[in-house]
Amino acid sequence: MEILKVTHELLLEKQINDVTVEDIAEEAFVSRKTIYNYFKNKNDIFFGLGAQILQDANEYTENNFPSQLTGIEQLLFFCDNSFKGRREMLVFFSILAEFYKYITDKDIPIEDIHEYVVESKGTRKTEKVVSYLEELNMINFYIGLAKNAELWIRAVKNGKKDGSIDNELEAEQAVNHLYVMISGIVFGMDLNKPMLKRIGLEEETIVTNTLDLIAIFLRSKQLKGKTIGEE
Repeated sequence: MEILKVTHELLLEKQINDVTVEDIAEEAFVSRKTIYNYFKNKNDIFFGLGAQILQDANEYTENNFPSQLTGIEQLLFFCDNSFKGRREMLVFFSILAEFYKYITDKDIPIEDIHEYVVESKGTRKTEKVVSYLEELNMINFYIGLAKNAELWIRAVKNGKKDGSIDNELEAEQAVNHLYVMISGIVFGMDLNKPMLKRIGLEEETIVTNTLDLIAIFLRSKQLKGKTIGEE
């Protein structure tokens, strides 16, 4: 859809809070009324785009899942692909941050959304999700996000099973850590492009070093409840 394509291009140029419905309408050569025929509001557009990005990413990952590799190699493969598609990741992580801001402002627990989508849709516990749900694409975005996490979690579990991952974090926690690491590097490289160019530091060098650090993280046991230097 042209509206989502234009929104994607705008999010590559502007901060998500700076993109307006008027911007999207102007770039897509449609009226605001036309946009509201398809989307309830601006967030609905963002989540629709995020759902599309995740659907494409999940289909690619499922079709190219490197089952012949060890668990840690599978995760590094996913991380490397994320860095290779870092312009896409810039957009995705912007929408992901907007998603968490949205549910925080609405005071919707992520557990309730998960239950609504996955476990017992329509129960009384999830009435709050339904009562506050304005952007229907938010649910589609969460479905894609949960599916993406499942694929990464599978790789962590494979690594723990084959011994290539020795991290004591639970699989879901490890994946959340990886999301934070990757998003930090992706945003950092984008924000610091002039500085990187000035000091002659190539983005590919940063990516290579980051993958090495991620491998160390996945192979290292966590010192739970301890501080550095404590025995």
